[in-house]
Amino acid sequence: MLNSRALLTLCAVLSLSLIPLGCSDEVTDTDTGTTSDSGDPGDSGDPGDSSDPGDSGDPGDSGDADTTVDDGGDPDADADAGPSTPTDPVDDPDRFACAGEYQLICDDVCTSPKTDPDNCGGCGITCGENEACSGGFCLEECRPGENVCDRECVAFQTDNNNCGGCGIACGEGEGCVESACVPALAFEEPAFCAGGGPPVRFDEVNDDLCSGDVAEETFRWAMCICSDARFTAGMNTDAFDSREGPYLPGSLGGSVGANSEFNTNSANDIGGSVWVGPGGSLGWNAAQNDIRGELHVGGISANSSNTTTVAENAFIAQEISGSFVIDKTLTIPNSGTIGGGITYGNLVRDPVSVAPPCGCEEDERVPVEALVARRATFNDNDAIGLESDAMMDGSVRRLELPCGQYYLDGINTAGEVVIHSTGRSAIFIGGDINAGRLVIKASPDAELDVFIDGAINAAGMELGSPNYPANTRFYISGERLQITSDVLVGGFIYVYPGRVQIVDNVEIFGGIFANEVQITAPVSIHYDRQVQRSGEVCEIPVEEPDTDPDPADPDPDAGDTDPDPDPDAGDTDPDPDAGNPDAGDTDPDPEPVCSSLDEACSSSGDCCAPLSCEEGFCGTAACRTATQSCVYNSDCCSGMCARSGDSGICIVG
Repeated sequence: MLNSRALLTLCAVLSLSLIPLGCSDEVTDTDTGTTSDSGDPGDSGDPGDSSDPGDSGDPGDSGDADTTVDDGGDPDADADAGPSTPTDPVDDPDRFACAGEYQLICDDVCTSPKTDPDNCGGCGITCGENEACSGGFCLEECRPGENVCDRECVAFQTDNNNCGGCGIACGEGEGCVESACVPALAFEEPAFCAGGGPPVRFDEVNDDLCSGDVAEETFRWAMCICSDARFTAGMNTDAFDSREGPYLPGSLGGSVGANSEFNTNSANDIGGSVWVGPGGSLGWNAAQNDIRGELHVGGISANSSNTTTVAENAFIAQEISGSFVIDKTLTIPNSGTIGGGITYGNLVRDPVSVAPPCGCEEDERVPVEALVARRATFNDNDAIGLESDAMMDGSVRRLELPCGQYYLDGINTAGEVVIHSTGRSAIFIGGDINAGRLVIKASPDAELDVFIDGAINAAGMELGSPNYPANTRFYISGERLQITSDVLVGGFIYVYPGRVQIVDNVEIFGGIFANEVQITAPVSIHYDRQVQRSGEVCEIPVEEPDTDPDPADPDPDAGDTDPDPDPDAGDTDPDPDAGNPDAGDTDPDPEPVCSSLDEACSSSGDCCAPLSCEEGFCGTAACRTATQSCVYNSDCCSGMCARSGDSGICIVG
C-alpha cells in the first residue's frame, strides 16, 4: 500500500512540475482505498544485517501468501473441492474498477497513464502532436519494434488496430500476427470482468492463494538460483520502477541470490546486493567486479582472485580472501579468517548467519503442476466458450482473453502465435508449447499469470512488455527454458525444477527465479521493483462483506467481526501469525513475518531479503540523499527526484 509519507512527498514534488506524474483526489483507486500514484520513498535503505538468523529476512516467508496449495491429489475431485467456475459473478463489479497496477481515475474515467497521451504519467499531462505516450513518458521516439500512431506507441506486428501500419485494423474474427490479420479467437467479456475483474485466486477452498501475493513473494530478486549457477559470461543488473515510468539507466537495485555455489569467470556489475546461502560460497575470478549493495555469504568462503568492490556492508560467515574493497563495515565471526588483500571501512567481530535467499524448499515452491492439474477441471472456459484444444491444430494463431482463469491442453503451430490478455487473468497450459515464435503479453491495465506444465519449443519468444513487466508472470515446470537473441522478456519468469539457459547476449526487463541458471553470453537484467507491490490488488475482497451485526455468531462467514476471538468460543482458525498453540495454531514457533516494499520498518532485519530499511521504510537499495543523482522518486531518501531532461537530483521538500 502507498504510505502517507510517500503520498505527501509525491504531492510536494509534483508541485515543482518537473516530473510527469499526477497527484490529486483523482488518482485514488475506487473502492479499494489504494492509490495508483508512483511516489515511492520507501525504496531505500541499508540492506539487512544478517548477524541474526531472524534478521536475514528470509524471502520465503513474507506473510503475503502461502505458496502451497492443497490440490486434493486428484484434479477430478468432487464438488466439495470447489466450484467448476473459479471466477464467480459478483454483486458489485464496479468495485474492481481502476484497481490495476498501472491505472488512474482522471475526470471520473479509469485510464492507463502508461499509454494515454492525454494523461501520460498523470492526470492532465498531455503529449504533443509529435510525441507518444510510452511507459508514462511523452517521447518523440518509441522503443525499438514500436512506432508512433496517434500519439501512442504501437507494435505493427501485433496491434489489432494498427496491423502492419497506422490505422490498419483487423476485422471481426481476425487478429494481428506478424503484421498481418489472421484468424483469431476473441470472446465477449463476462459480467465478472467489469473494471478488469476480481483478483486471481487459485484456491477455492481457502480462498487464500492470490496471484499478486505469489508474485510479490517469489520475485524479490533480479535473479535467484536454487542450486547450480554456472556463469562463463558476465551479468549486469540494475532496477527501475515501472509505476513511475519506463526503464532508464542509473537506478540502483537488482539483487542476486544463490542458495548454493555462485561462481563466475567474467565481470559482474550488480546494482543491488549479493546473497549466498549457508550451503554455498562465492568465487569470482574476473578482473573487476562491482557489488553496489551489500555482500552476504553464509557458506565456507568469499573469494575474489581480482578486485571486487562492495559499496555497502559485507557479512561473511567464515572466510574472506583474495581482493575485496568493502567501503563500509565487514562483519565476520571471531573464528573467521580475513585474507591479506581485504580492505574495509570498519571491522565488527560478531556471529553471521545468512538464510537461504531463494525459497526452494518443497513448501516454498510455487506448485505449478498442481495448479495446472486443478484448472484442467475447474476453470472459466465455459463462461466464454473456450475449448481446451483450441490452439492445438495450428488453425488459430491469435487468442484474445478477457479476465478469468482458463485452461489449454497445449499450443501447436508452425508459425508465430500471439496470446493477449485484456483483464486480470491466468492461463494454465497442461502440455508442451510448440511454435515458430511465441508472443504472450497483457495490456498495460491488465494482469496476466501463465502456468506451463510442459516444455517451450520455440525459435523466438516475446514475453510481456519492457514498459510494465510487473503485470506479466510466467511459471514453468519444464526441463529447460532457453533464452536466445530472438527473445524479449518484459516480465518475471519462474522455472522449477528446470534450468534457465542464456546462450546469447540478451536484455531482460523483470527478473528470473530458477532451480539452475547457465549463462554463456552477457546478460543485462533490469529489475522492476513494482512487482513487489503486486499483492496490493489481493486486498480487494472477492465477496461482499457480510453485515450481520451479531458479534456472538461463531461462524466467520456469518459476520463475526470480533478482532480478537475467544479460541474457546468455536473459532478454530485464529491468526496464523499469532503463534499461540493453545488457540489452534499447531506451529508453536512460527517464523517471523517480514515486511515488503514500502512497508514500515525499524531495522533491516524487519524487511524481507534483499530489502533494506532506511528512513523507516523497506526498499530495494540504499536511498540517495539531497543533491545526489536520481532517476525515480523512489531512488531518493526524501521520495523526491527533480528531473530535467535526461538527469535528476534528489531534493528535500
